Amino acid sequence: MPFIPRLLTWLAPILLLGAATTTTSPPDAPQAVLSPLTISLPDARESWSPDAERAAEDAFREVEWIRMAAEHEQAQIAAAQVTEVARWEPLARCETNLDWKMDGPVHTGGVGFAVSTWRAFGGTEFAPTAGQATPYEQVIVATRVRDAVGPGAWSSCAPFVPTG
Repeated sequence: MPFIPRLLTWLAPILLLGAATTTTSPPDAPQAVLSPLTISLPDARESWSPDAERAAEDAFREVEWIRMAAEHEQAQIAAAQVTEVARWEPLARCETNLDWKMDGPVHTGGVGFAVSTWRAFGGTEFAPTAGQATPYEQVIVATRVRDAVGPGAWSSCAPFVPTG
């Protein structure tokens, strides 16, 4: 078995569990024991080599690179969502004075959805009412409404509906 999968086999119980665990691994592999506060590994110097150490360092660098790439991607997605919500803020200001959490018996959310419109355009995939959804989730549903019905769905605030 290559070193990286073996390393992950040894580390998975340590990283994922918070109680004492013994890993199962090949007979030549160190046996890790995890307690809530300490990790003790038997002396592995006999089976450790410079090549194994380099492979472990490479594996940890790769994991760190993947973590950083994921954080970067999440930041890009968040920035795009903030930008899209900002495009809809003039309408939300007109409809509810930017009250994205507004949750009335007839109208709900920042862009003033009728409760029936929220349901009809799939809003319940995000939350029972628009006022319980995030602003970005509300924008997704508002985009569906705009694309199907047009800006007139917001009557007096129609001039503030962003174009596609």
